[in-house]
Amino acid sequence: MNMDLQVRVDNEKIIVDIPQKGEQREFKNVLGLANGRVVSIGQSLADLIRENPQNEKKFREEVKFEPLYTASAEGLERLHLFLSFQKHQLSAARIPLFNSRSINLILDLPKYESIDENARNQFEFSLTKFVVKKLTINNDLKGWKNWQRWTLEISRSMSLLVWPFLWYWFILSIAFLMESLGIGRWLVYLAGLFVIYYLLLFIRTFILRFFLPHDLLRGELLSPSMGMGKYGKFLVKRLIDKE
Repeated sequence: MNMDLQVRVDNEKIIVDIPQKGEQREFKNVLGLANGRVVSIGQSLADLIRENPQNEKKFREEVKFEPLYTASAEGLERLHLFLSFQKHQLSAARIPLFNSRSINLILDLPKYESIDENARNQFEFSLTKFVVKKLTINNDLKGWKNWQRWTLEISRSMSLLVWPFLWYWFILSIAFLMESLGIGRWLVYLAGLFVIYYLLLFIRTFILRFFLPHDLLRGELLSPSMGMGKYGKFLVKRLIDKE
């Protein structure tokens, strides 16, 4: 059974609807920060004081409130945080949000199209990467097809599976040479571990670029969770954006 999750930013409010459950939740479009840490999402100062009146003085002195969603790259990052918060809240309530491939996420975001394209691509990639079945933003279908996401995930798993076998073959192939030359074998073995890993990543990206959307691969390589750093940017520049 498919389930629609509708999130709409309306002036100073964020409205969350789950039609199949007959539920609607309303949040304020604000993020509470104290010393650089997020202390509240979708709550005003009055909300915090009402929930914890004993901390009223501390709230007034330390918590600063900023817009949660704005038409900017930072606004998308904060909205992603809000959606993660909703995932936690609704999962705790035994509502299958974000842990089901049957979720259709429908977002209504003011001025979304004016946001930097790379920021939008990364936002859409993060949401549709094995999170939801379908993503719609401002009545426009976003993201990628399921088979494309599956191909990306399977290719990643296969690379990680082949990696140690290739490294073991590398060790067996040069072990005798290391002994004859007196070279520090463990240093070479460790270097080989990283070289083979990045070589596999390069080959995987080179092959996938011919039949997967480039923005999907770009999001994969630039995703902080992948930890590719400068090498990910190098692959994006050399293999994906060179056209």
